[in-house]
Amino acid sequence: MTVYVMGDMHGDFDPIFTVLSYIEFKKEDILCLLGDSGLNYDVHPKEKGYIDTNKSLYIKHSLNDGLYRCLGFLPTLLIVHGNHEARANTVAGYEKKIWNEGIVYVQMEYSNLLFAKDGEIYTIDDHTFLVCGGAYSVDKEQRIHWFRDEQPDLQIQKQVLKHIHSHIDYVLTHTVPLKYVPTERLLNAFDQKKVDQSTEIFLDKLESNLDYTHRYAGHFHCDKKVNDKFDILYHSIERVGDEDEISFSK
Repeated sequence: MTVYVMGDMHGDFDPIFTVLSYIEFKKEDILCLLGDSGLNYDVHPKEKGYIDTNKSLYIKHSLNDGLYRCLGFLPTLLIVHGNHEARANTVAGYEKKIWNEGIVYVQMEYSNLLFAKDGEIYTIDDHTFLVCGGAYSVDKEQRIHWFRDEQPDLQIQKQVLKHIHSHIDYVLTHTVPLKYVPTERLLNAFDQKKVDQSTEIFLDKLESNLDYTHRYAGHFHCDKKVNDKFDILYHSIERVGDEDEISFSK
């Protein structure tokens, strides 16, 4: 079994098909998406499959035709919560189940699409994976829809911090600790003084008190090796436990 990690998809799953062309995924492999996958998000009213956010946000309304056809050939996708999608536990039609010793949410017709629960630890091949998604949407004033629970609340933060006294092999988050924010990637179109950085501040606290082997994050739409223990991913896929990084075009 091999675990891979990729950055934000935002509903464009062509990079997964590109990866499929030169990586022979096995059914038992796991591909982790680091938030803002584009699933469980309300598509534009003019697009096929539009559904009002006042109703259920099933993933089938967001899956493009290509991804839908390839689901049977894909490994398990473990999807971290981003800031541009609904939390699976708030969406009708999801079931909660135990997977690798942690809770995930799944719609049974898409049984290999698993949505991680923030604060859970998954044990995969004797390695532990701690997950904490969410971030602040700087563009919410320009969006028709956004989610009030986009950031981890105090209950989630407490759940995550319960693990600081043990070693974690891999940490999967959507955004990054405050001290690692790639300032060169901040959008000039938005007043950064108005950005709520409470999640980054919380992850700073986690970073300072957690013993881990490696961590991965997305959110900032860049590929950056922050240090020997931390990678921000976007136009690349990384094999967990391997320093090799595979680049592709989105």
